[in-house]
Amino acid sequence: MTRAEMMKELDRIIDVGIVNAHHDKDVLKAVREQLNNPVYIVTAGIYSDYHIEGVFLSEESARKYASLCDCDDSGLETYVPMDRADGHKDEEKLILKYEPDTNKIISICFGNWLEKDRCWSGEFEFFLNVGSRVGQDVILNGADSELALKVAQDRYAIWKYENELIET
Repeated sequence: MTRAEMMKELDRIIDVGIVNAHHDKDVLKAVREQLNNPVYIVTAGIYSDYHIEGVFLSEESARKYASLCDCDDSGLETYVPMDRADGHKDEEKLILKYEPDTNKIISICFGNWLEKDRCWSGEFEFFLNVGSRVGQDVILNGADSELALKVAQDRYAIWKYENELIET
């Protein structure tokens, strides 16, 4: 059962009142609320050494753990479940437009229509999976996502090379 299906079923149980006592209803509401909250991930390493140290339901617990394993705050990431009430699913794509001249991401939208990276009127379009690490960062930070900007720069360079717009 997916998180979205579980949340839908919890809503149904809460609404219909198929519980043994008032306490049960409160517990189910608490479970539903928790499923909709972000998770906090403590990470370490960079590039090929990047790895997850632990996953936590509270930011406080994640920070305590990060201090124990000598991870600084840059190793604490927040992920919002993408199959929650906002309706976006992990397999959905984010379509980003990157403007190479200004080195900025200029627009972001949800969709599944873009099949491959392309450049159109001086703007480079590419996609990310919503459920990916970078996709989650875009959801949290929008066009200010540093991870997305790095991906945009890299993918644009690859696109230029593949389309023979730069010499080797």
